[in-house]
Amino acid sequence: MKDSLSLWLIVKNYRFQSVFIKNFFIILALLLLPIVGLSVGINNLYSKTVTEEIASAHLNALATIRDMVDMLVREVDDFTLRLAADESLIRFLASDQSAPLDYNMNYTIDKIYDELHTSNNIRSFIDSVYVYSNKNRYVLSSRLGRWPLEQFPDQDWLDEYNERILTSNDWVMARKAKLLMG
Repeated sequence: MKDSLSLWLIVKNYRFQSVFIKNFFIILALLLLPIVGLSVGINNLYSKTVTEEIASAHLNALATIRDMVDMLVREVDDFTLRLAADESLIRFLASDQSAPLDYNMNYTIDKIYDELHTSNNIRSFIDSVYVYSNKNRYVLSSRLGRWPLEQFPDQDWLDEYNERILTSNDWVMARKAKLLMG
């Protein structure tokens, strides 16, 4: 047992007191420390660069989306203004439709319906447009045509209409679209 202990002591002393082993560890440390330092520095630099590139790409995508939404809002505003200035629509809203409709009023309603229906076909982001005449209680829909208010299938907008009519004559209302027949 004493022999194995002395052998271990010899190997231990040789390993840590040898000039070769000391120089080997010094050279290894001098080579590895700069390489490890460079690796960590390059990794941090690349990580920062990739993060900035990703942020830049996302900001560009957000700017594109913002421009698209702004364009859609401008298109809706332009359509609303054009529709509000339409002579046929003004005639429809001002007319009394308690009596049977004459040819001119039917032609006017068809013209308005065509304009509303065309807006749905051209602008895929508009599902439907309703025009309501409070005077004669009729609704013109771009999908469903002309209806008396009491028989119109979609009554969900009426509560908001009753709230907003006190402050404004026209507005755009976004809401979840229901698929109605038509």
